[in-house]
Amino acid sequence: MLNTVTAADFEPLLGQDCVLDLTPELSVRLDVEQVKRRPECQVPGHEEARTPFDVLLTGREGEAAFHEAVANLHIAEGVVLESVYICRVMPPGGEMARPWYQLVFN
Repeated sequence: MLNTVTAADFEPLLGQDCVLDLTPELSVRLDVEQVKRRPECQVPGHEEARTPFDVLLTGREGEAAFHEAVANLHIAEGVVLESVYICRVMPPGGEMARPWYQLVFN
Protein backbone atom coordinates (compact mmCIF):
# COMPACT_ATOMS: atom_id res chain seq x y z
CA MET A 1 0.00 0.00 0.00
CA LEU A 2 2.92 2.40 0.60
CA ASN A 3 3.56 2.62 -3.13
CA THR A 4 -0.02 3.73 -3.82
CA VAL A 5 -0.61 6.28 -1.04
CA THR A 6 -0.74 9.90 -2.21
CA ALA A 7 -0.90 13.37 -0.71
CA ALA A 8 -4.65 13.31 -1.37
CA ASP A 9 -4.95 10.39 1.07
CA PHE A 10 -3.45 12.51 3.88
CA GLU A 11 -5.04 15.89 3.13
CA PRO A 12 -8.43 15.00 4.68
CA LEU A 13 -6.54 14.06 7.87
CA LEU A 14 -5.17 17.56 8.49
CA GLY A 15 -5.90 18.52 12.09
CA GLN A 16 -6.78 14.95 13.01
CA ASP A 17 -4.75 12.33 14.79
CA CYS A 18 -3.43 8.94 13.84
CA VAL A 19 -1.78 6.17 15.84
CA LEU A 20 1.76 4.88 15.34
CA ASP A 21 2.53 1.41 16.73
CA LEU A 22 6.15 1.67 17.85
CA THR A 23 6.11 -1.78 19.46
CA PRO A 24 3.34 -4.26 20.20
CA GLU A 25 3.14 -2.67 23.67
CA LEU A 26 3.68 1.01 22.80
CA SER A 27 1.56 3.21 20.54
CA VAL A 28 1.65 7.00 20.27
CA ARG A 29 -0.90 9.47 18.94
CA LEU A 30 0.36 11.90 16.32
CA ASP A 31 -1.47 14.92 14.92
CA VAL A 32 -1.31 15.52 11.16
CA GLU A 33 -0.08 19.12 10.84
CA GLN A 34 0.91 19.56 7.19
CA VAL A 35 0.90 17.75 3.86
CA LYS A 36 3.23 19.21 1.25
CA ARG A 37 3.50 18.09 -2.36
CA ARG A 38 7.07 18.10 -3.71
CA PRO A 39 6.89 18.00 -7.52
CA GLU A 40 10.48 19.27 -7.70
CA CYS A 41 11.57 15.92 -6.23
CA GLN A 42 10.06 13.92 -9.10
CA VAL A 43 12.64 11.65 -10.72
CA PRO A 44 13.14 12.80 -14.33
CA GLY A 45 11.46 10.40 -16.74
CA HIS A 46 9.01 9.08 -14.12
CA GLU A 47 6.15 11.51 -14.63
CA GLU A 48 3.60 8.70 -14.46
CA ALA A 49 4.56 7.95 -10.84
CA ARG A 50 2.94 9.74 -7.92
CA THR A 51 4.05 13.24 -7.03
CA PRO A 52 6.46 13.05 -4.08
CA PHE A 53 5.15 14.54 -0.84
CA ASP A 54 5.88 14.76 2.85
CA VAL A 55 3.71 14.80 5.94
CA LEU A 56 4.53 16.66 9.15
CA LEU A 57 3.10 15.25 12.36
CA THR A 58 3.37 16.27 15.98
CA GLY A 59 3.53 14.17 19.09
CA ARG A 60 1.80 15.08 22.32
CA GLU A 61 3.43 17.27 24.91
CA GLY A 62 4.92 15.14 27.68
CA GLU A 63 4.56 11.89 25.73
CA ALA A 64 7.58 9.71 25.00
CA ALA A 65 9.47 10.97 21.96
CA PHE A 66 11.57 8.86 19.60
CA HIS A 67 14.22 9.66 17.01
CA GLU A 68 13.20 7.37 14.15
CA ALA A 69 11.23 4.21 13.59
CA VAL A 70 9.80 1.80 11.07
CA ALA A 71 6.29 1.17 12.29
CA ASN A 72 2.63 0.73 11.38
CA LEU A 73 0.59 3.92 11.09
CA HIS A 74 -3.18 3.82 11.55
CA ILE A 75 -4.44 6.76 9.48
CA ALA A 76 -8.17 6.02 9.44
CA GLU A 77 -10.64 3.45 10.71
CA GLY A 78 -9.33 0.16 9.33
CA VAL A 79 -6.59 1.79 7.21
CA VAL A 80 -3.05 0.91 8.25
CA LEU A 81 0.15 1.87 6.45
CA GLU A 82 2.58 -0.91 7.28
CA SER A 83 6.31 -0.39 7.77
CA VAL A 84 6.46 3.37 7.28
CA TYR A 85 9.73 5.14 8.05
CA ILE A 86 9.21 8.14 10.32
CA CYS A 87 11.87 10.42 11.72
CA ARG A 88 12.00 13.31 14.14
CA VAL A 89 12.64 16.74 12.64
CA MET A 90 13.25 20.25 13.92
CA PRO A 91 9.95 22.02 14.50
CA PRO A 92 9.09 24.84 12.12
CA GLY A 93 9.22 28.15 13.89
CA GLY A 94 11.26 26.72 16.77
CA GLU A 95 8.30 25.42 18.81
CA MET A 96 9.90 22.87 21.14
CA ALA A 97 7.04 21.81 23.44
CA ARG A 98 5.99 18.91 21.22
CA PRO A 99 8.13 16.58 19.11
CA TRP A 100 7.74 16.93 15.32
CA TYR A 101 8.04 14.04 12.87
CA GLN A 102 8.16 13.65 9.10
CA LEU A 103 7.01 11.00 6.63
CA VAL A 104 8.49 11.21 3.15
CA PHE A 105 6.92 9.56 0.12
CA ASN A 106 8.85 9.63 -3.20
